[in-house]
Amino acid sequence: METKSIVLPSNVFENDMAHFLSLISDLGDVDKIDLKNIAYYMPAAITSLLCNLVSTRGKENWEIIMNQDSSGFRYFQRMNFFKFLFPNIDIPEKFNRHVAINFSPIIQIDEKSDEKQISDVITSSIWGEAVSV
Repeated sequence: METKSIVLPSNVFENDMAHFLSLISDLGDVDKIDLKNIAYYMPAAITSLLCNLVSTRGKENWEIIMNQDSSGFRYFQRMNFFKFLFPNIDIPEKFNRHVAINFSPIIQIDEKSDEKQISDVITSSIWGEAVSV
């Protein structure tokens, strides 16, 4: 059986999104995903990739290649990408988490989500800080 692999680009910005989405649209037959060159993905690209990977999580024989010493890996960690992708694996973080004014990590929104938290995240994304009403 032939192994199908995909090497993801190092950066994904607004003008790269259409190509990126077509690249990751069908990961169901991919056995190896190479993330070692990741540097920066705009939030829409990170969440698109995460959704595609999580939706194919039932795949049992995945090989994911990562460079844990890269700044891109740490960025994906700060965004909580790996916590959603590998919920049962604790990947050590080589940085200190702190509250950032213009930074919001990925959160899961579903029927059990706290409305205030969602509202605060949306508000801070628009105005830069949570506004209480």
